[in-house]
Amino acid sequence: MKKGLCSLMSQLLGASRAWVDKRHFRQVRLLRSLLLVVVLCVCFVGWSLPNLSMLSVMTAAGNTTEVKPVRGPRIYNDSANGRKRIYKHDALDGSRRLAEAKARKETRVLKTAESITYTDEQGVIYTLEENAQTYTVTGYTIGYTDELSGITIASVVNGLPVTAIGESAFLYCTTLTSIILPNSIVSISEFAFQNCDGLASVTLSNSLKTIGAYAFSYCNALTSITIPNSVTEIGSYAFWNSRALTSIIIPSSVTSIGYNVFSDCSGLASIVVEEGNTEYDSRNNCNAIISTATNDLIAGCKNTVIPNSVVSIGSYAFEGCYGLSSVSIHRNIKSIGIGVFKGCTGLASIVVESGNTIFDSRDNCNAIINTATNSLVAGCKNTVIPNSVTSIDFDAFAGNTGLTSIVIPSSVTKIDGNAFYGCI
Repeated sequence: MKKGLCSLMSQLLGASRAWVDKRHFRQVRLLRSLLLVVVLCVCFVGWSLPNLSMLSVMTAAGNTTEVKPVRGPRIYNDSANGRKRIYKHDALDGSRRLAEAKARKETRVLKTAESITYTDEQGVIYTLEENAQTYTVTGYTIGYTDELSGITIASVVNGLPVTAIGESAFLYCTTLTSIILPNSIVSISEFAFQNCDGLASVTLSNSLKTIGAYAFSYCNALTSITIPNSVTEIGSYAFWNSRALTSIIIPSSVTSIGYNVFSDCSGLASIVVEEGNTEYDSRNNCNAIISTATNDLIAGCKNTVIPNSVVSIGSYAFEGCYGLSSVSIHRNIKSIGIGVFKGCTGLASIVVESGNTIFDSRDNCNAIINTATNSLVAGCKNTVIPNSVTSIDFDAFAGNTGLTSIVIPSSVTKIDGNAFYGCI
């Protein structure tokens, strides 16, 4: 473009010498000067436009979204409708007016972002849900972790209710010691408080409906928790490995309990299901959770006494009950899941009552043996495997660190995976 314009100027100026006479030479010189100025301006604009366009693109590309750092698998993004929260690249920093304009723009965008994500003075992050009607607690800022200990969750943010604790919201928040949930909270998502090692006090919402899977797993300072009578669902592994937990009451409102809810709760000594619960019971003060319809014992503790009406014991029902020292399998039990006594390091005696047509503990072996298949279902630290046993089931001795030696008879032709896992 510049080359073409300069050529045009040369032609015009050259032509002027051919048709003007000396009387008009002054005027021609003035005309030539004016033409030179015009052409130079055009050339400058032609050169500037591509670069100006590039500057605009670079500035837009340089805009970056601020990310609030949180502990755990989730990182939450503070942006709305493509508008960014902070700007790390600014090609126009040298201009005070443009810098002030940038600051005003940033303030406006911040107000937009705050309607999506809000962080309170405790460092708790609240995120607006897609319905734009409710907020969920989604995490906490790393900068607050040293101070984050006792917190109270807000019930309202920006005029809208806070209704949920999101997935992994406080995962690995090891400094957290206590938390109070307002009555606006209706759900606690999975992993919400997992590995909160210092969490000793929890006040749940009276409107709470759901406790998600692994929600309070590995909360090793938690000695007790009151589940409100509004809760209908407790997810699998909800309190797994919370070893300081000593007692639990399942309210009458609960209609769904997942797998292994209290597995590895080694300190658990009392389990009570409130009267009036239509799905579960703890009949005969058995210190266990039993499915009323199926008579299946789904969770026990170190003080459980298995009622005669129970016909089956679920997988891992007593997992990690260190204090369980002896167990009696009565004649009515027809089904036993895998790993039923996994990690019961203190278990020294297992007896199957005579008359049971499915299982036996032949030769005082201190084990449960499937009579028809001659497979050893579950053992303990004092088990002596009979010569008639042909196989050892999955997780039969898993986690039994009290087992110091064992003799495998020649009759055994199959040992399933994990049969002796963790026996060290």
